Amino acid sequence: INAMCYAFNDVCDDFGLQDEKFTNMEDCTYDKPVKGFCKYIEFLAQKLGIDTEDFIRKMVDHVDYSHLSLDESGILQKLTELSHKYKLCICSNNHKFHLNKVLKMRFGVEAAQLPIEVFDIMYAKQNGEFYTKESATFVAKLAKHYNIKADDFLWIDDNPKILEKVQS
Repeated sequence: INAMCYAFNDVCDDFGLQDEKFTNMEDCTYDKPVKGFCKYIEFLAQKLGIDTEDFIRKMVDHVDYSHLSLDESGILQKLTELSHKYKLCICSNNHKFHLNKVLKMRFGVEAAQLPIEVFDIMYAKQNGEFYTKESATFVAKLAKHYNIKADDFLWIDDNPKILEKVQS
């Protein structure tokens, strides 16, 4: 999270957003339903006439991914094997640009090259709102996509709080 915050500040500098201008943007959000980092970036970009995806792409370019190393445990091979028997997917609360960088560093491939589907934060965006992977909206859309009941999913996540939300 810290890396993304530093990247956000770097990109604000790249676009020439000075502290005073940035403070004004924060003031503008108080009367808006701006929830979450992606929503704030989108709001900020629209307000300044900057392309949201361009802003996010530049953020990802500023993130240091050098701490990630290629996975040698065979996870990708196991996912490939399991995908022949089960409907598998990866759901992320991150944008596809960030997700692709992480996948490339960990598995040597981007999302489109994986043997399973990948859904990012943009997947369940509706009516200008972002719905995270653990939200009922995201889960319902995913269930419809796979033509199964939401209760039939087996969720695996490294964050216990997300698992708690999905189970409720």
